[in-house]
Amino acid sequence: MSEEVMEQDYVDDGVCKNCNSPNVEEGYNLALCRECREEFVRRPIPLWVKGFIIILISTFIAGIMRFPQTLISGIAYERGKKAETAHKYKTAMEEYEKALEQYPDSTLILAKLAVTYYHNNKIEEVINTIDIIAGRDLDEQDLVEEVNEIMDKISRNFYPSEELVNVLDQYDLGTQEFFNELENWVNKNPDDVFAIYYLANIYYDQERYDESEEYMNKILSIDPTFYDGYLFLSALYRERGEFDRGIEYCNKVLEHNIEDPRAYVGLSRIELKRYEDKAALDFAKKAHEISPQEPYFISNLALVYHYNGMEEERNKTMDLLRNQQNEYSDREIEWLEDVISGLIKLR
Repeated sequence: MSEEVMEQDYVDDGVCKNCNSPNVEEGYNLALCRECREEFVRRPIPLWVKGFIIILISTFIAGIMRFPQTLISGIAYERGKKAETAHKYKTAMEEYEKALEQYPDSTLILAKLAVTYYHNNKIEEVINTIDIIAGRDLDEQDLVEEVNEIMDKISRNFYPSEELVNVLDQYDLGTQEFFNELENWVNKNPDDVFAIYYLANIYYDQERYDESEEYMNKILSIDPTFYDGYLFLSALYRERGEFDRGIEYCNKVLEHNIEDPRAYVGLSRIELKRYEDKAALDFAKKAHEISPQEPYFISNLALVYHYNGMEEERNKTMDLLRNQQNEYSDREIEWLEDVISGLIKLR
């Protein structure tokens, strides 16, 4: 077909504008016979146009393929932030883990994940995550400060100083000499949270609850966000029969993290202690629902089933522990068997 046809003004004279054939196809603005129209349609697309189309299509397809992952990650990240604001740190942790699946080296997501690990009492995971991002730049200064503060708390609250280890290593664990030296250390180092916590635990095991309470309150005066301390005091008040105070301290933990299963265990043990076994079961189920794989929460559910006279459910739950076949689950099984046999009396 000649290019002049495209440049002429259109005049309807009843013949094909390309070959002057009278057999013009009807229904088209440009008068062409069928043969010329087919030739026009078959005209090849220039190679540069084809290349441009291929590039556009390839880019579009790549974008379409990438978009779901990007969207999923973005949604998970925003859900994580929302859950944090609502003090639902387990949900936040799980959402950040989903976001990390798409961006496994994201400093921002790893930092947010480290924070939620801490609030879920996953100290080892906090340390491992922060090791990955140590030394990296992060624009969010508030988040940087939060992560640094968490590392300071872990170092202070959960690990002994080298000096304390060197002193206590000179004595056998559990001896009077060991205990006396720990007391001396705490008197000389009144801000050593780890040492004070250690001493408070010893007093608790000795049923010296007043001394234990005094030392735990010292820790909370140093670090009011030490929620292990609130749980500790809740158990102490339970043993002293101060059930309302025990509930109050569990609720302090839940105000911080509504999804902390340890607080629900604490509430279940208080209810058991005052013979409210059905209420205890509700709290035990809640703790297990939040953390269904942890031996401690499985064990607590089995314990409460026992006191509710639900032997079949108790035995099935104990089987969950046996199937795990690890040191922690074996220890819980041994403890439960001692409770069931009456060797250990909880009330």
